[in-house]
Amino acid sequence: PYIYYIYAPLRILKKFLIHSGTYNLFNKVFAELNVAELGFKLLMSALYLFVVMGGFLGAIFLFFKSGILGTKSMIAVMAVYFTLIYPFGFRRCEYRYFVQAYPFMLVCTVYLVTFGYEVIKKRFTRK
Repeated sequence: PYIYYIYAPLRILKKFLIHSGTYNLFNKVFAELNVAELGFKLLMSALYLFVVMGGFLGAIFLFFKSGILGTKSMIAVMAVYFTLIYPFGFRRCEYRYFVQAYPFMLVCTVYLVTFGYEVIKKRFTRK
C-alpha cells in the first residue's frame, strides 16, 4: 500500500514538475543551438522552475494570509489542486496537464515576490 498510494504518486509528481519546461521550444538538439537560442532556452527554464517553486510557496503564504475562507485563498487552492490532481488522482504525467495550473502558480509567485518586497521595504525604511 505504501508504494502504491504514496511512493509512486510522489515519483510521478517529481517527474511531472521537475523538468526543463522547454522540451519543445526549438526543433534542434541542445548542442546545436546558437548562443542566443541557448540563452533564451536557459532563461525560460529558469523562469519555469522559479514559477513552480515560487508558486507552491506563494500558495502557502496566500492561503494562510488571506484566511481559509477568503476569496484569495481560492487561487492558492486551485494552484495546488491542479498541480496535485493529475499525479495523485489520475496518475498521469504529461506536461500538458500543468497548463491549467500555470496561471494560478504564476499569480501565487507574483504574490510571493510582492510579499517579500514589502517585508524588505518595511525593514529598510524604519527609522
